[in-house]
Amino acid sequence: MLQNVSNSSARFQLMAKPNYSQFTVMIEPKTQTRNISPGMHRKLIIFFRGDILDEPETLIINVQQGRSVIIKLRGYRDPPLLRGK
Repeated sequence: MLQNVSNSSARFQLMAKPNYSQFTVMIEPKTQTRNISPGMHRKLIIFFRGDILDEPETLIINVQQGRSVIIKLRGYRDPPLLRGK
């Protein structure tokens, strides 16, 4: 969740991820404007696709007239379960 805890609207922008990124980020609700009213929030949906789990990436959210938000992303998957017969 990305929540605006200030008293004024916050305008934000996600930094572009490189083409080789293993993460895809979507924002809900999907709107044309990248504003968050005071007290409101946006849901970040992060998809991981890839085979290499230990390659962390950084998601940077630039906030107009505010500090950037930096989120470290790391893929995780439960180990496979093998059964012998």
